[in-house]
Amino acid sequence: ARMAVVKPSTWRDYHAAIRAFVAAVGRETPVSALVADVFARVRREWAATLGVYRLGNRVAAVRTMFRWAQENQVIARVPEYGRAWGKPGQGEYRASRRKRVEQHGVRAFEPDELAAIFAAATPRWRLLILLALHRALYSSDIGELLWADVRDGMIVRRRTKTEVDQRFALWPEVAAGLAELPRRHERVFVTSQGRPMNVARDTIGTGFWQMLRRRGIKLRRGVGFGSLRHTHVRAVNDHPDRVAVLLTRGHEVGGMDR
Repeated sequence: ARMAVVKPSTWRDYHAAIRAFVAAVGRETPVSALVADVFARVRREWAATLGVYRLGNRVAAVRTMFRWAQENQVIARVPEYGRAWGKPGQGEYRASRRKRVEQHGVRAFEPDELAAIFAAATPRWRLLILLALHRALYSSDIGELLWADVRDGMIVRRRTKTEVDQRFALWPEVAAGLAELPRRHERVFVTSQGRPMNVARDTIGTGFWQMLRRRGIKLRRGVGFGSLRHTHVRAVNDHPDRVAVLLTRGHEVGGMDR
């Protein structure tokens, strides 16, 4: 059987999607009965209550489940999903983003919000915030950062989510902050008990929100630690070297730009 390694958070997402699918079709329904009409019905039911991103992730997770089952000889073949069993189209994603901005504003932080966050942040949180802003790192990227990735004032790593190599110089303030941290563990950032961060849950994202709340900073709805990445993206997306922008964020460069 082919083994696949996924992050705990990804596993939880898969598990939740599959439980929802089983609840929708019934536990006793055989795979042979899962025809296009069944998938179309389930998608309609999900679309009535879920946003486009969560709907797309659920659809993809169910496809992954059946593909894994076929590859590992649990089932003879994947079901015939039919044309309706697909992720939302780009137009639906764009409409969802526009609606979100209209309701809650952009996901990136505004300059005055960043100033308030920096004023409230402890030295450790300031380092985490700068690292996220510097190269658009999500909390999961920071939680996975190893001391072996920190080399001579640079970060050289392979991003787990995309399997794309990242290599970039650190801001002097970030390099100085990392130099002051103890190196008692393989990972750069660990909990106070010495455990890896962002394994069972998003400890960085939750801690960021709690730290600000204790200091009287209330974030507007729809923003959090991940908004630091969006702030970076908004700041550099007009840069003329598009390939460099993508590579420093750990994205694959496709087409003629490879």
